[in-house]
Amino acid sequence: MTLKQMRYFLSIAKTSNMTKSAEELFVSQPTLSLTMKELEHEVGCPLFYKKGNRLALTESGSILQEEVSKILAQYEQMESRISSGELNRNFLRFGFSTIIGNTIAPQICSRFLDEYPEIQLQTTEDFGQNLLSKLDNDLIDVVVTGTLFANLPEWANRFHTQGLIPARLWYYVSKNHPLANKKQVSIEELAATPTIMLNRNFPISQNLEREFLVRNMSLNVVARSSQMYTVERFISVGVGGGFLPQESSNANSAIVAVNCEELNNFTTFDTMLYWKNSSTQSPSLRNFIRASRRLVSSKT
Repeated sequence: MTLKQMRYFLSIAKTSNMTKSAEELFVSQPTLSLTMKELEHEVGCPLFYKKGNRLALTESGSILQEEVSKILAQYEQMESRISSGELNRNFLRFGFSTIIGNTIAPQICSRFLDEYPEIQLQTTEDFGQNLLSKLDNDLIDVVVTGTLFANLPEWANRFHTQGLIPARLWYYVSKNHPLANKKQVSIEELAATPTIMLNRNFPISQNLEREFLVRNMSLNVVARSSQMYTVERFISVGVGGGFLPQESSNANSAIVAVNCEELNNFTTFDTMLYWKNSSTQSPSLRNFIRASRRLVSSKT
């Protein structure tokens, strides 16, 4: 059975019409009919039968459709991996969550590319849960995100992990904000300050707001965003304050971190490297893991 036969067969199974499939496949109807006759001869049984004006799958045809769909999906995935360069030894797909992308991820990338400049990184930024799903489905090679996913039942025994450097968030305001020049700010003052947060589907937002609630306070959230950069820009122009990693704000002279000792208890979070629990690892992945471990060692 050839790829052409499989694709022609699935098209007819989908459209239930020889003429429509011929148009979609840019072939003549006689050519398509002949190809299906050859396929039926090869498998030794009819694959379609007439049902009014439509073509319907026989029982054998339904079985073949399921198997051919799997084969073509695997083939197309292989083609995609080849065309993307993934099968190249010098290629690595690296995923990180939004907060991590502004803290530890750039440090890891810098260390890795300094040590292995011949390796090309393809980066993906997404939610931690989505990244681990992609990792589990071999769409990403390695992920950096928070540690909270490590013990979830759905990921049990599926990944190897490596603890990394803790990341910390600070509360920032514009340099013209009333809190900007205060030596010490209370957590009550922060709770009353108009605040820009990441969307609620970010675990870090959920955790931060929960910490205020357990202290019988709630943040005065005036805006939310899916992008850390947007939060930073809103803070810069004085819309309100917000939580940012120190690394993302170093180059922005329009914002300043406020000193609130009570925040130290819950604005630091652990980060972790995840990779597939598999017996085989590409040289690029092994090198990435080594570079990450060396980075951790240099920081501790």
